[in-house]
Amino acid sequence: MSRILLVNTTLGFNAPGRLVETLAEGALAAGHDVRVAYSRGGSAKLPSPTLWHVGGRADILSHVLLTRITDMHARGSRRATVDLVSKMLAWKPDVVHLHNLHGYWLDAPVLMAAVRRLGCRVVWTLHDMWPVTGHCAFPDIAHCHRYRTGCHDCPQMHQYPRSWVIDNSERNFRIKQEMCAGLPSLILVVVSPWQRGCLRHTFLGAYPCRVIPNPIDPAFAPVCEPEPMVVAAAASVWDHRKGLDRLRQLRELLPAEVDMRVAGLTRRQALTLRGITALPRIATVGAMARFYSSATVFVNPSRGETLGMVNLEARACGTPVVSMDSGGLVSTVTPESGVAVPNGDVYSLALAVKAAMEPGRYDRAAIAAALRCEYDNDKIVGRYMELY
Repeated sequence: MSRILLVNTTLGFNAPGRLVETLAEGALAAGHDVRVAYSRGGSAKLPSPTLWHVGGRADILSHVLLTRITDMHARGSRRATVDLVSKMLAWKPDVVHLHNLHGYWLDAPVLMAAVRRLGCRVVWTLHDMWPVTGHCAFPDIAHCHRYRTGCHDCPQMHQYPRSWVIDNSERNFRIKQEMCAGLPSLILVVVSPWQRGCLRHTFLGAYPCRVIPNPIDPAFAPVCEPEPMVVAAAASVWDHRKGLDRLRQLRELLPAEVDMRVAGLTRRQALTLRGITALPRIATVGAMARFYSSATVFVNPSRGETLGMVNLEARACGTPVVSMDSGGLVSTVTPESGVAVPNGDVYSLALAVKAAMEPGRYDRAAIAAALRCEYDNDKIVGRYMELY
């Protein structure tokens, strides 16, 4: 039996948070002793002694302010991080599995110094490119490759994690290099082949790296018959990267009788949309499965993703997917399940959506069956247990 510590901003929601919950369940079932350090969310599936909640609202707010003014993201929340480090050093885990260290909740250099001091096996799943850049999480959106040699003058200062005043990207890059040095037992995990290709050109490129996609919750399955002429789209947060502006353009290119349903919108965003059925964030997996299953086709206009879980979840429900080919999204669509069009080409996106709505174009049962085999929950959890 090993002592396994999982570290992530969230628990029980969004792709990284659901993965952490699933891995904790799997490790407990395999007989390991488990702790989960997190800042937001929670889990009714995990016993309360396994949960280490880190910081509070005041820590997050002060960290946001620090980031907005100084661009010193993941170098705030020092008190909360020191408390976590004290627990780690007392508990002495055999494996530390890192996920997202960003998100206004940790002092990453302090945490990594403690991990180095422990001298244990370290697995780090990179859900985006933030660990190797001086600022942003998705440099490909700006067609920027400075992270390969050294970040400076970041073109995405006003994107997450947003800084209004100072560009500290050059210094941040050096700090991350130092933070990640001297971890001989580190194994990296990325969620797509595209991401592994990007990582090879970074200061983490010499570490061993595995591609393990996020598993699909078994609850994502066909639960109802699709409705005719329904185009669905969804995101946890519809920011610039997710491409809500592209959906507005798409709406103008589709016939009026098409019902476009978009989930995850704020009230303010909903007021800016015409001809679109605006829905808030859908909270449960069951409701989300019904949302996917009822659609004729699912569309993803995102400018950049490391994988694209919504595409996979829609396919698990038997729904064909029309997506931009940005980043890791290209690996989430097969000829049998949909099509990926050139990033930014909304006209091609509209043509592909119209073609996907033709009766009999796709075998929905085959789409769901193929996805389930490839992204089987137990299979992916098993791959992580082997790394532990």
